[in-house]
Amino acid sequence: MTERSNDDRNGHDQAGNDGPIFAPSQQLEPELSASLHSHGFEIVDCEESTILRVRRKQSNVRSFLYRDLALPTGEATRLSRQLASRPQALSDHFGYFSNDGYFELMVSVGTVKRGVFDQFASRSVSRLAAIGDPCEHDSFKFQAIEARDYPDLYPRQRFGASELAESLSASVIHVSDSDSGVCIELSPQSPCGVLFGLPNYRAGRIQLGFSIKIKLDSNSSAAGFVDRAHSLANSFMYELAVRNRLICEPIGRGAYERDESPRLRDPGINEVRFPTSKIDSEVAELYSFAELANDNLPLAFLSFYQVLEYFFPQAVRKDQIRKMRREISDPRFSLRSDADLVRVIGIAEKAGRYKESDQISTLLETAVRVERLREFLHQAGYENHFGKRGPISGVCPITIGIQQESLPRQVAERVYQLRNRIVHAKDDPKYIEQKVLLPRSREAMKLKPDVELLRLLAQEVILDSQI
Repeated sequence: MTERSNDDRNGHDQAGNDGPIFAPSQQLEPELSASLHSHGFEIVDCEESTILRVRRKQSNVRSFLYRDLALPTGEATRLSRQLASRPQALSDHFGYFSNDGYFELMVSVGTVKRGVFDQFASRSVSRLAAIGDPCEHDSFKFQAIEARDYPDLYPRQRFGASELAESLSASVIHVSDSDSGVCIELSPQSPCGVLFGLPNYRAGRIQLGFSIKIKLDSNSSAAGFVDRAHSLANSFMYELAVRNRLICEPIGRGAYERDESPRLRDPGINEVRFPTSKIDSEVAELYSFAELANDNLPLAFLSFYQVLEYFFPQAVRKDQIRKMRREISDPRFSLRSDADLVRVIGIAEKAGRYKESDQISTLLETAVRVERLREFLHQAGYENHFGKRGPISGVCPITIGIQQESLPRQVAERVYQLRNRIVHAKDDPKYIEQKVLLPRSREAMKLKPDVELLRLLAQEVILDSQI
């Protein structure tokens, strides 16, 4: 990795004297303050002349333990340079891109999922070695912050041990393609990457994450450039997982945005009783797993769907028996009539031709109480979520009132369409209207009301099986 010049490293001046580039916040360069303001940030403080804290003026990010964005004041000059390239935040992930063909995507790194700010991530990266010839874009131009330059600012990244210090110096993977001139780097966030990343400041300390940085030509439109960069980043992460056993996960904004979706008012009952329900072990385990999968809403949806699926054969069988009984109970039915017998045979043959969409409709129409569905859908906010302008695309809305289809059939159609969007990832033009619902997408983060609907359906179907 190319060494930085004296005036760029850690706020040292050209004479090599130690000292921050900026004094406290009231003495910060006016150009930096104005540039931050123009990009929607405000300076909160510059603590003890070592940490520059900023905050986005309008943010939909939940704070959790952290609220502010922070970086060493020694990185302020490089931050100013990056802001001059007019960066724009990525729409669905933490990171940014600029008009000069630069793209930075914040990722969590590690063979074991420990969180975004993982203290062991540097060791995971440092065990890898990049192959290929050097390119014109070295890691200095990619602006990765060297955490070892600021050992007192990072609470979980202590650098007293020589082994860890050495690993930090090697925690940059920079690869390039000589034919296209495109290069990719996995390294700690750049100053601007911190600015467009997750809040990382707490109690006087900074947490530093990793990002994938890509340099492309910027001749195409902004949308086209970002799509190309995302595609390249995904290919890079795929090969890191397959070849190098290093898992990198992009940090989606949807998982950290304030959840404004309606909440089910279900406080539960405090009195515990001896169980009166008799449930098959498979059903009980599937239901229990679904209840515990709240951190993965698509998985929770599919697990509740499996509970419904368990009862499909039983529902079809009951429906066939009911239809047959109705035929043979007809006073006009005659065993001597071929036409009457053909109708009964047709009912029996149809049992093997039920599509899955027919099976779920049959189950819900026979096992779910319509008044329970109405009660659920009438809750505040749910009408918008399940309506025509709801946040989930590619699924039919549910309307209460005068409609051609019954309410259970509408619910069945939506559930089946949503199940297909989660399960199927077919590269086929005929599925253009029902694109796969990606597990880290904003839509996936908005699935809570649909998961609650599946939870109700599972409870209703289990209840019906007790009768």
